[in-house]
Amino acid sequence: MIKRIYFAIYTIIVSIGQTVLYTGSLFVPKWKKIILGRKESRKEVDLFSFDNPIWMHCASLGEFEQGRPVLETIRGKNPKQQIILSFFSPSGYEIQKKYPYADFVFYLGGDLPWIQNQTIQRIRPSKFIMVKYEFWWNLLSCLQQNHVPIYLISGVFRKKDYFFNIGTDVFVKILGKLDGIFLQDNLSAEVLADHNINKVNVCGDTRLDRVITRSGSPNVPPVIHDIVSGKRLIIYGSVWKSDMEVVDACINALPEYLHFIVPHEINDGYVDSLMANRDYDFEYFSDGWTKGHHVYVLNTIGLLSGLYSLGRYAYIGGGYERGIHNILEPVSFRIPIFYGPKHTKFHEAVSLSKLGVGIVVNDASEMSRTIKNLDNDPQKYSDIQKMVDLYLSENSGATAYIVGVLDF
Repeated sequence: MIKRIYFAIYTIIVSIGQTVLYTGSLFVPKWKKIILGRKESRKEVDLFSFDNPIWMHCASLGEFEQGRPVLETIRGKNPKQQIILSFFSPSGYEIQKKYPYADFVFYLGGDLPWIQNQTIQRIRPSKFIMVKYEFWWNLLSCLQQNHVPIYLISGVFRKKDYFFNIGTDVFVKILGKLDGIFLQDNLSAEVLADHNINKVNVCGDTRLDRVITRSGSPNVPPVIHDIVSGKRLIIYGSVWKSDMEVVDACINALPEYLHFIVPHEINDGYVDSLMANRDYDFEYFSDGWTKGHHVYVLNTIGLLSGLYSLGRYAYIGGGYERGIHNILEPVSFRIPIFYGPKHTKFHEAVSLSKLGVGIVVNDASEMSRTIKNLDNDPQKYSDIQKMVDLYLSENSGATAYIVGVLDF
């Protein structure tokens, strides 16, 4: 009875959210993409021929990068196994809708029981894999009712997660019935143990396997190689306006370096706004880079991860907003990284700061001061690189472990 009440309340909340999403789609382009994408996906699901597929679901592009190594390893071991992939967000679906390692890619419908049950009955998956913390409770409940094995990979749990509040035991029980839980860190295991969920595996973040693989063949255009040749480079990745005080301080304090700025949003209005009223000259990548500049701005997508391979230092944006962006990509190239104080939700950032690899920037001049100190102490810089090597060796391998345990 209690379970029914909680799921009724949850379903009402989801229904209200759906109404807001539909109404807001008239004004918010991203929401409109979700609505139209879901509508089209419903048609495609009805037409596609499913054959006992393994189904992986990712919220967005970041979660996809964590699920991707597992998915591709499964494909490599079982080329004939049908694999399907679903997303909640347009940022994942629009970029990966033609992903070659999946037989079918679609938007997940709203988390209402009749929608999810209809989808499950149509797909009839052999296994369901969810990534990190994509908990759609009606979907999970319907999967369990249909006896579909469910696995969580790269899971992260914190004591403050809403489903650990008093009175929400119904959701904790669903977690306890998952067929496999693979966690990124020991803290998550401790949190689950407090709720009597002990059948877990702590094996790290699969995304680290992905960035290590990608670091072996970085994508960097020849024009950038030519400009950077013989220079020391600092990359400011995924920066917000709130990061620019730190960026400006470094650029002005370190004129002997090249500085590459990569905004977190790549559109003309945002980039122009970000770079307005700077007290230094710069050149946009879209204008065709030429030598002789001190500062360059990448106003295009797809180059940031490869760019880190040329850097001596990297600053990761978002640490003065809702949270930092991807720090594992620069780490895979064995360079010190800097980020703002809002990083504590990301266990890799916390771990790396404890090792001295990740350096928290609390004021505008702190980064430039630290860089000058490291440049004057080559041994300390080398020690940081050794700590990066240790971190990579101790935290990689999650993909092989997961696939091995599950024997996909």
